[in-house]
Amino acid sequence: TPQETAQVEPLPEPLAAAAGSSDMPDAKPAPVEEEAPKLVETAPPPPAPVAEAAPAATGPAPAVAANSQPMPIAGQSPPPTYPAAALRAGETGSVVVRVDVDATGYPNNATVIQRSGSRELDRAATDAVRRWRFTPAHSNGQPVPGSIEVPFDFKTQ
Repeated sequence: TPQETAQVEPLPEPLAAAAGSSDMPDAKPAPVEEEAPKLVETAPPPPAPVAEAAPAATGPAPAVAANSQPMPIAGQSPPPTYPAAALRAGETGSVVVRVDVDATGYPNNATVIQRSGSRELDRAATDAVRRWRFTPAHSNGQPVPGSIEVPFDFKTQ
């Protein structure tokens, strides 16, 4: 009947959100800027000099020093992004990635050789180095394929 429908009253306006207005726990405050995670190490240290018995030089020294392994190019080797899920879970750790680099300076394989204990952190490190560009290794003055181990430390501070 039409009269019964007309007697329905609208619901009251919702209350403003306040402490205790919901059964849900209160949200945590936004983290202070100082507590933001930081990637501590973004590039590998330069390789230690290797002592080799060099034959006596008969001509002028080569203009470019021989690189026995590829090196990341500054500005083209951004650090990995700290995965949001790992950050929320408080996951930290150190990852070492071996990167195989072709003679043109492009990575063609990245393998985790020391795991952090977090799949997200390991994946972030390998995804990052796959986008890097390198100065290729050199042998007899020619660029050659090579590999380098890159350490990453994921820490919250």
